[in-house]
Amino acid sequence: MGLRDTPRHTLLVQLREPVTGSAGQTEWRDAGSPVQVRGNLHPASTDEIAAFGVQTADLRRFHCLEWPGDSHSVITYDGRPWDVVAPPQHFDMSPRTAHWEVLIRRSR
Repeated sequence: MGLRDTPRHTLLVQLREPVTGSAGQTEWRDAGSPVQVRGNLHPASTDEIAAFGVQTADLRRFHCLEWPGDSHSVITYDGRPWDVVAPPQHFDMSPRTAHWEVLIRRSR
């Protein structure tokens, strides 16, 4: 058994949907209840932090088998809000190694 089979972390993913505001602008509102997603959270490398232009050390990669959200989702981990930094990526070269990778940053 590997980390794929025994995920160590649980995130709450709040899906969001676009709505048109009173002045015609796009706003995002929560869509349904948060979804629990189990996976493994890893610190991002300093090269990734520099490449994304993020000035915080709280940039992490989350690997999971299923990902219900998108880049507008709001994440809750360890009681704190996190933002999705880039669109989630799905890797599916083989059924044994297929997974999602999501880059998240702690909100201030």
